[in-house]
Amino acid sequence: MTVRRNESWGHPGPLPPGSPVVGSDSALGELVAAHGPGLVVGLTGGDLFRTLGGVAGRSRLGTGDSMLLPVDAVRVTLGDAEDDSADRWFVAHLEAHGGTRWRGPTAVHMNAAFIGDANLGPRAHPGDGLLDLTSGQLTLRDRRRAAARAGSGTHLPHPGLTTARRPTVESRFTRPVRVWLDGVEVGRTTRIRSEIVPDAITIVV
Repeated sequence: MTVRRNESWGHPGPLPPGSPVVGSDSALGELVAAHGPGLVVGLTGGDLFRTLGGVAGRSRLGTGDSMLLPVDAVRVTLGDAEDDSADRWFVAHLEAHGGTRWRGPTAVHMNAAFIGDANLGPRAHPGDGLLDLTSGQLTLRDRRRAAARAGSGTHLPHPGLTTARRPTVESRFTRPVRVWLDGVEVGRTTRIRSEIVPDAITIVV
């Protein structure tokens, strides 16, 4: 059930026997792409893992203290991708730009809070049924300032960046940009549509 204010989210419990265990966002996204929603998966690393309170190098899966959390996944259509326009999936984040974040037109679609060390989705929650979108471009001076503040998420608000929180977001570009899903480059496009699928998977951490 989508998380609501003042209500608990998830519950303690073990990873069901035979369930897959993955250690990265991209591996989890590949499972969702291959099998569709409804999976129960143990997660031991990645930006979604960190957003869920996981600590790198530590796993509670074998301790009896693990939590089962209903987590959203995101269906993506790259309208003008070079390879195809089929639906794709991500679980943590989508990033689109020409090669350097914010140097030219940039968009990040966040289901998790982090891309590496950068907290680019400070309001993002992977169980709230919403995507956090930030788009825009910055001068070199502002890029340096944003990079220094991104670790704490205090790069926002910024007059050069637009933000939104919606179940479905769309980004358009005048020229094709490179697109990364969960850190893996998947092609170039001028149009991206991302749609939350609420409670698509159960993550055990």
